[in-house]
Amino acid sequence: MSKKNLVLFSVVLFIFGCTTFPFMKDKPPQYIKDTVQTESFAAKRSLQISNVEYKLSVDVSEPGESFRGDQEISFDIKTPEDVYIDFQGGELLSAQVNHNVVKLERGPLYIVVPKSSLVPGRNAVQLVYRHEYSRSGSGLHKFKDPEDDKVYMYTDFEPYDASRFAPFFDQPDIKGTLELTVKAPLRWQVVSNTMETKFEKSGAESLWVFSKTVPMSTYLFAMMAGPYHVWKSQYKEIPLRIFVRDSLKKYVPYQEWFKITQAGLEYFSDYFAEPYPFLKYDQIIVPEFNAGAMENIAAVTFAEKYLKRKDYTRFDKRRLYNTVLHEMAHMWFGDLVTNKWWNDLWLNESFATYMATLAMVNSTSFKDSWVNFSIYKQYSYKQDESITTHPISGIVENSSQAFTNFDSITYGKGASVMKELSHYLGADLFRDSLRNYIKKHSYKNTTLNDFIAAFNETSKLNLTAWFRTWLKSTGVDRVKQSFSCEPNKITFNVEVSPGGKPRTIKVSGFKKRWGAIQEVATTLIQTQGLADSEIISREVTSEKKIDCPDFIYANHEDHGYLKIEFDEPSLTFIEENIDLINSDLLRAAIWSDLWAMVRDQKYNLDKFSELALKSLKTERNQDLLLLLTQKTVGSNGGEYDSVYYYMPNKTWSEKLKYDKMNEAYEAVIRERMSKEVADRYKIFLDAYLASVNSKEGLEHVALLLGKSDNPDVRWKLLQTLCREGYKKASELVDLELQSDKSEIAYKNSLSCRASQPNMQSKDYYVRELLKDKINFTSDEVDRITRSLYPNRQRIGLEKYRSEIFEALRTKWPKLEHSYQSDLAYGFAPLNCDVKSNELLSEFINSNEKLPPALKKPLLSKLDEDKRCLAVREFNRK
Repeated sequence: MSKKNLVLFSVVLFIFGCTTFPFMKDKPPQYIKDTVQTESFAAKRSLQISNVEYKLSVDVSEPGESFRGDQEISFDIKTPEDVYIDFQGGELLSAQVNHNVVKLERGPLYIVVPKSSLVPGRNAVQLVYRHEYSRSGSGLHKFKDPEDDKVYMYTDFEPYDASRFAPFFDQPDIKGTLELTVKAPLRWQVVSNTMETKFEKSGAESLWVFSKTVPMSTYLFAMMAGPYHVWKSQYKEIPLRIFVRDSLKKYVPYQEWFKITQAGLEYFSDYFAEPYPFLKYDQIIVPEFNAGAMENIAAVTFAEKYLKRKDYTRFDKRRLYNTVLHEMAHMWFGDLVTNKWWNDLWLNESFATYMATLAMVNSTSFKDSWVNFSIYKQYSYKQDESITTHPISGIVENSSQAFTNFDSITYGKGASVMKELSHYLGADLFRDSLRNYIKKHSYKNTTLNDFIAAFNETSKLNLTAWFRTWLKSTGVDRVKQSFSCEPNKITFNVEVSPGGKPRTIKVSGFKKRWGAIQEVATTLIQTQGLADSEIISREVTSEKKIDCPDFIYANHEDHGYLKIEFDEPSLTFIEENIDLINSDLLRAAIWSDLWAMVRDQKYNLDKFSELALKSLKTERNQDLLLLLTQKTVGSNGGEYDSVYYYMPNKTWSEKLKYDKMNEAYEAVIRERMSKEVADRYKIFLDAYLASVNSKEGLEHVALLLGKSDNPDVRWKLLQTLCREGYKKASELVDLELQSDKSEIAYKNSLSCRASQPNMQSKDYYVRELLKDKINFTSDEVDRITRSLYPNRQRIGLEKYRSEIFEALRTKWPKLEHSYQSDLAYGFAPLNCDVKSNELLSEFINSNEKLPPALKKPLLSKLDEDKRCLAVREFNRK
């Protein structure tokens, strides 16, 4: 899955009848009361149940807010004992066990089939039920398009929401086959993991019958239904299809989408030495999707955010290509070979992330994708040094914790470690080890030990310690570098932080010659994980004189998951000459390390700001421009990890300095924006809209609005005018909604209105989100909370602090996970000051049992806010 945030469930307790079984005489077992699925329970059940087959009939033909289903589950059990079938929410209408009508006990998660109804060997349970459609993007989500009133549905199940759609053994290591039948309105398309074998019309309805799937994990089952528009193509013998809702079909670059799909299938089939393992490949673009995309077997879902209503830039296409390839890599890593439990989620996501970049470089025109990968690692460093970090492969006790592990550790850090491993072993041996792993475990579930065994066998090495050191630990290694020179010798020195991981470090020296930076010497340094800091030295000698470098870099080509602390000569030279470094990858890595030094209070924020401002005038690489704007003015969602957020602005002199800085950035960015086109124009426009707050600047934004015919750009401009309190902003939003009646426009208008700096607007949205029942979809809550209190308005949260804490304690824990995460991130009452830090710390410490989807965002924001205080204090010295 390509990541935003995942959802768990609404706890809705339906007790359908009560049969008195022997095990119920004293008190119900613990499982009947559970509100999360535990790893220990799942492990026990996987030993109990085998050879699972599902025959599911779903009726979505009726109008209304619920659908009907009939699920028949066949399975083997050696010795009869109570069987728990996952089913969240919904109403159980009737049940049969081995053709006998029964009444079954149930709780928030499970239907209990008593052992008295079961026999040794083969058993069959038939359950007829009704379930509400989802508004959260999980389970079976229903959406009505406001443009044409057409209804669309799709499922999203990872990691534990298949049981919000139908009764299942909903855990990854109980794989089963699925035979699906769907009754739908006549003109709808229905899509699932296999192709339909039968299509029948009956009046205003249609019946779709799908072929039996291979054994698969329940979170990978999929069903989409609605009047989707469809395009068709082919890769060899594999049918390819792309689906989208009718009102957005004109925006889909379907020919290019098919082209990258075909290239990806060719590349991965060759790389893994394993042909694409399924019989078709569908890609469905769906509304209100919580994640970026989801790797359902042969029926991948994508969020509509990848569509642009005008002018796809190269950056837009690369983002789409990367996601298409990420999800495609899952067909081998995750779908063909699946993690046994969620502690090894990295076996899915880390590899999909790494393999997508590898495929981008080797099978597309985006040969520079390692630059973007290098920048992406920053988010992993940031989280890995936070209180919320966790091992790549760690203990996941329950399904609730599993939701919160779809993060930068599982994706970015895991992928970075795979790049480390490829560098450590060599690309060919790394590839051959992956091939061995896939060959051994196709259609099975695996653990870390299985992965290690495949690499040990292929490489003829004992890599067990290497893997466990990397995958079972947390934190980012810091490397201090230095060098010295003699006429025929350069000595490179690296000092790795205590406990450093085993790795191969590539250290290179660079010299300024004829106005350009050239590499003059390189060496490899092996580290094996030291208990204490130790300086390791390597000499580069020559019979002839060797030019002494002007600077060195101890992570050349960015193979290492580590942070560099520059020696003084290198830092001084870089400050004066960074724009002369012609390697985009080297500049990207250096900028990332400079920002890391700011965050670690080892480099002055003012110096970074001045250097970044200088480079913003000349930098041409799009990835680096995006990095620089994110780390200065905070564009593209990075405002809380930026110069703008960290810069002190409490005292009169600090405010004056802050305003001057703001004016300087606004002027430089506006100047570059006026001269750029396509990708670079888009980057500078986003940065300009993040930084602008002067009266003259807002009038300029209003002027740009009058000139733009791009609906997506127009809404960006409107959001800036709303956020900065432009006097005509509300009128302009109303006017825009008259001409743009799309669902996209409605969601953007929510962001606009929520961001307006007036108490009436703020109070309305705060009150709505503090209610016992929230009347917004999860996607709408995401839009509102991201906009409600931007950086310069955060102080306004103080008014609602006590009510926010009360909601965190009593109301929001009852909501689904996607709501919880958005609310916690958006409402964390912090403003980079000591008081707000202390109050939130006290709240978290006194409410230890907060659900993970609430607690983790609060801890993360608190940790970042403490860092903000430290950076500001360091900068004042």
